[in-house]
Amino acid sequence: MRKCKDTLTSLQLNDCEEIDLSPLKNSKALTHLAIENCSQANMEVISTFQNLQELVTDNQYLLQRAITMKSLKSLILHEIYSQFPPSLQCINFKLAIDTAWIKRILDNHPQIKEVTLIIPSNRHHVALLLKEYKNVKFNFTKNFSMDQTTTFEYDFQLLFSQEQQELDQ
Repeated sequence: MRKCKDTLTSLQLNDCEEIDLSPLKNSKALTHLAIENCSQANMEVISTFQNLQELVTDNQYLLQRAITMKSLKSLILHEIYSQFPPSLQCINFKLAIDTAWIKRILDNHPQIKEVTLIIPSNRHHVALLLKEYKNVKFNFTKNFSMDQTTTFEYDFQLLFSQEQQELDQ
């Protein structure tokens, strides 16, 4: 790794035992890092990556180190986490996450402008998120455990018919 420190822009590590990232300390070239199912050896070096823009991880320790990063713009997470660097603009959750949790994250981190998440089981929550956070781009991925017989159109009608009734009163 030491030989490619100045040119390595992307690194993906999966199911690894004690990887030593110290040769990449103070890397200016690395912009994308994916570390999943790896031990925590030498993870503190991540905070020295000067231009890291995207991080994919399932490691809480690594996420804690990423909070101080000023260049990090995108996170792809496999678990719930609530503290993010102020530079973060995009977050992608690879697990089902409660809509209330998403709202808390967006309220506490207004700099986040794009969120990708699995469609909530209560699909009308999609409409509520879209309505409440108009400045955020939402991307929804398929929820395989959800009943596929009811359409989103039905959920939107439920939501907006309730609003119409409130306006009529």
